Amino acid sequence: MTRLDHPDVERRTWRDAVAESVVACALVACVGLVPVLWQPSASADADETAAVMLARTCVSERGWAVESNDCAAIAEVVRLRMHRTGESWIQALGELSPRLHGDAPIGRPWLRGLVDEDPPRGWREARWDRYRDAWLATLAEARELVESERAVCEEPPTSWGSADDVRRRAARGARWVEVDCGSTRNRFGRWVR
Repeated sequence: MTRLDHPDVERRTWRDAVAESVVACALVACVGLVPVLWQPSASADADETAAVMLARTCVSERGWAVESNDCAAIAEVVRLRMHRTGESWIQALGELSPRLHGDAPIGRPWLRGLVDEDPPRGWREARWDRYRDAWLATLAEARELVESERAVCEEPPTSWGSADDVRRRAARGARWVEVDCGSTRNRFGRWVR
C-alpha cells in the first residue's frame, strides 16, 4: 500500500489546493493592511503638528518661563480665530505668527527646529540640557491645550503682543482693550476701531 492509498491520508483535489491558495492570499492581503490600519490618523498627525507649532509660539513669546499663562492665553487667541474663520490650528497659528511659521528668515532660527527632546537645529548655546525640560514642559502643555480648552483670560482675547507692540500700533491710531489673563509676559486683548 502506498502512502496515498493509506486510509489515514486525506486526498487533496485541485479544488482544495485552489481554495487554500485563495485563503492564503486573503491572509497575506489582510496582514499587509495591518500597518495601514495601525497608523496614526491624519487628525492625530495634525494635532501633533499643531502642538509643536503652538509650543514654538509659546517659547518665542514667553521664553522659557513655563510658569506663565502665556501659552494658554495664546491658545485662547488661536481658538477664537478658529471659531471665527473656520481655520485649523495649523492655519490659524500660521496666520497669527507668520514669521515664526513661515519661510522668511527670523532672528532665532533654532525656534523652528524645536520638535522633541533633542537640541533644535541651529541651537548655538552649549548647554541644551538647561532648557530641555522647559521645552518638554511647554510641548506637553501645548498638547493639552490643543486637545482641550483651558481658559485663563477673563474673556477671550483676539491678539497678543509685547508692551512695545501695543504702544507702536496705538501710536498709529489703533485702540487697545486689555484683557486680564493672569500672570503673562505678553499683553493680551483686542484691537478696536
